[in-house]
Amino acid sequence: MKDAADVSITERYEVPPDTPNERKVNGRGTEPASIVLPFVRASSFVGKPVPLRRWFVPGIIPSGVVTLFGGDGGVGKSTLIQQLAVCAVGGRDWLGLTPEAGPVIFLTAEDDIDELHRRLVAMASGLGVDLAALEDLHLCSIAGWDAVMGIPDRAGQIVATPLWQAVLKRVDEIKPRAVVLETLSDIFGGEENIRRQVRQFMGIVRKPAIEGQFAVIIPMHPSNDGLRSGSGASGSTAWNGSARARLYLETVKDEQDREIDADIRVLRLKKANYGPTDLEFRLRRLDGFYKVDGAAGDSFLNKVAANAKAEDKFLDLLAKITAQGRKVTEKASRSGASVVFAKHPDAAGTRKEGFDAAMERLLAADRIHVEPFGPPSKDQSHIVVGPRPKETAL
Repeated sequence: MKDAADVSITERYEVPPDTPNERKVNGRGTEPASIVLPFVRASSFVGKPVPLRRWFVPGIIPSGVVTLFGGDGGVGKSTLIQQLAVCAVGGRDWLGLTPEAGPVIFLTAEDDIDELHRRLVAMASGLGVDLAALEDLHLCSIAGWDAVMGIPDRAGQIVATPLWQAVLKRVDEIKPRAVVLETLSDIFGGEENIRRQVRQFMGIVRKPAIEGQFAVIIPMHPSNDGLRSGSGASGSTAWNGSARARLYLETVKDEQDREIDADIRVLRLKKANYGPTDLEFRLRRLDGFYKVDGAAGDSFLNKVAANAKAEDKFLDLLAKITAQGRKVTEKASRSGASVVFAKHPDAAGTRKEGFDAAMERLLAADRIHVEPFGPPSKDQSHIVVGPRPKETAL
């Protein structure tokens, strides 16, 4: 019998030989493939903090999953996504939101490197970003290549190609916060209406995203039906089902289907498993980049701004308390950070609940960490500014 205290047990299960997981033995017949399933006992979560969701763009593009970014050809998807990459690396807001800072891989099978260069210079100039500060923006054009990253094998199963393996090698080296793969029709070599193949491909792409906690953003073109209906969908419903978020960029047209303003676009959040739904941004195209012209999601942006204000106040008070030689803990106690900060004269109206939520976001973003101190028998800890040292990572 297994020890009930052992909460990290995984079980080994034998797969029946008539499943796709069977493998050949010396070229003759088959035997069951052995798969280790990562079971975790629910009781193991007792006493552990609930992990906050990590976002590349708060509330819109989650980390660790695939986000599909739809729009008709020529509508400006590439420009808007490249602008997002510049903002993440260059420390700028994107549509009023702050992307997670860090390296970004932007790989395209549509535009050559000269086009990326031209677009980047105009964009950096408009956003006030020094090109020299974009060392962590890694651009790669494979226009004209066979860009397929997932293709059916003889059994019809989608398998990774050497190109995808090469991308993963670069991912391991760069440790990006986001990877853009442009576009879906170039990188997927299966049948877009076969659900099984769609799910297999999305699984291939998502697995490293989960492991590395980075966002995968894949631009896609809608079908004719998707254009007419405004849904932005294409192919099997498994695309929408497999993606955790889906954005759609479109022009604004009148009742006669005529474009009202050639420089106006609307970005709509068509699917959001973890965030708000029906969020939209009205954008104006300027010289090489887009600027928010108005947003139906003003309340959402206000919430994001309020969260950022609470996080800044948390860090400010943490610095003041630490400078006084005092320690605050992440635990719910009299010395808990949220309790101490809410009573501080500089709390600026932020309540305990606000500081609690800010602390969890800061911990999840690795902007603060918990550090033990004193005798191990006393189980004491306090909050420290900065990322958690690698040698003490859990």
